[in-house]
Amino acid sequence: MDSMRRIAVYRTDPRVAVPTTEARRLTSGPILTELVGDMERRIFGGGLVPKMTSYSSHSTAVAALLGTLDIFEARHAPEASVVAVELHRFRGNNHVVRIFFRNETNSPPYELELPKCRYPCTFANFKTTVSPYLLSDEEWWWECRRGVGRSARGEIYHNSISSDQNPSLV
Repeated sequence: MDSMRRIAVYRTDPRVAVPTTEARRLTSGPILTELVGDMERRIFGGGLVPKMTSYSSHSTAVAALLGTLDIFEARHAPEASVVAVELHRFRGNNHVVRIFFRNETNSPPYELELPKCRYPCTFANFKTTVSPYLLSDEEWWWECRRGVGRSARGEIYHNSISSDQNPSLV
């Protein structure tokens, strides 16, 4: 068991799993691209966008996403961990992105701060921070097809839910 725990760290520790921009693009680029696109449609209009979208994935994809954003736990992300990325509209038309992580069922989620996006992280700054990792489905498919890397995209399941429970949540 000790050997398996040491090996598991290499699969789930984002510092090991996503060490390069290319690895980050291939593991988290598709989900970040979709998040940014949904936020842009919500801010600028452009069709129906649900108030809430949820994704289900393996702990390795959660670790890769946190690693790509440079906000990670130094330990394995437990099963049923939650990463919540929220877009809030404040006075006027100012939009802020907030990220929360919940890794235990007995405690509430806590807010994570992006090191490269000063708090409060405006949408414009968030987009600039993640822009090196954004890629279209077609780009992802071609890069993976030619064998550049392996992506966690196949592990992500998607579900959209509309909700009016939080009026500041855009």
